[in-house]
Amino acid sequence: FVLPKSITPFYQIGVGYGFATDFGGNQIEKVGGIYVNPSIGIRFSGNKGLNTFLKFGYIRQESRHEYPLNWWQIPDEDPFAPFETQEVKYNRWNISAGIMF
Repeated sequence: FVLPKSITPFYQIGVGYGFATDFGGNQIEKVGGIYVNPSIGIRFSGNKGLNTFLKFGYIRQESRHEYPLNWWQIPDEDPFAPFETQEVKYNRWNISAGIMF
């Protein structure tokens, strides 16, 4: 925390890696990507070490998926089957409220 007072601003940075999954689809390849979540907020001190907070942040997540263009072509059986690559970049703003103890 920035200041040792009952109401103080804070910052937080979350970094990680997201794994892509295939929930019964026909994906040829799926690759996860980096996850970044910087945020700033305000902490409100309470009784007996119980604090509440409100923060505002940004989330970025990347992933890549490959799908066959024709549903009847199975890539393992036809290596020349055409496919589509979909690169996804999720960009989201988020607001969080919670309790710290």
